[in-house]
Amino acid sequence: GTGLTNVTTLGDENDAQASAALWEALFVEQEEVQIKTFDDGRVVETTSVGGVRVSSIASDISDAFVWDTKELLYEVNGQREGRITTFDDGRVIETTFEDGVRASKIASDKSDAFAWDTNELFYDANGQRESRIVTFNDGREIETTFVDGVRVTSIARDLSDAFVWDTNELFYDVNGQREGRITTFDDGRVIETGLTSSATMSDEVSVHTSTTHFADPRFGDASGESVYFVDTGSTDMQIL
Repeated sequence: GTGLTNVTTLGDENDAQASAALWEALFVEQEEVQIKTFDDGRVVETTSVGGVRVSSIASDISDAFVWDTKELLYEVNGQREGRITTFDDGRVIETTFEDGVRASKIASDKSDAFAWDTNELFYDANGQRESRIVTFNDGREIETTFVDGVRVTSIARDLSDAFVWDTNELFYDVNGQREGRITTFDDGRVIETGLTSSATMSDEVSVHTSTTHFADPRFGDASGESVYFVDTGSTDMQIL
């Protein structure tokens, strides 16, 4: 028989438990697993319930690809719901979908093989990039925002207090070109670079305009762009 008779007798003891056991029995009975082996060494295992595909797992048995496994998850209407890809280098990328449209993509460095720990991308209802958050091994976190897929801001934070600065904010125009930067240092200094006016600064601080001639990858090249030195009363106003 189906084995369902023994399951239903549990109802006398605990209706909730019987219901759960019955549902599990029905699920297992209707589950169908199909396994396909390809010439290139891939093995794909597809699981269906009641004739509806719910998951598909591809494995690189022959180590012929840069990935180890690819797992696809589906909604009841057959649309993709999620995807998890495990790579040979230790990366794991998990992608989620809403109504068939990609909603997020999160990469994790499980083997500590890269300079970053996690790289998270989030998308709007149209599938365009909305924001990205990257955490690095040295304690930095960089959060980038997008409008209609175009980058508008990027904020770096020194979460581990490993650098002489606390935050470094970059601003971009409608074409995605950099138009300004604000760096806040641990000693209280604030440097605004490339901004056309200092009107947004507080009247309580002393503002000095100068031209930079430094070559530091954290702040830019020696292009001689306009910089506003903001004296917050802590120390001197020197470029590091």
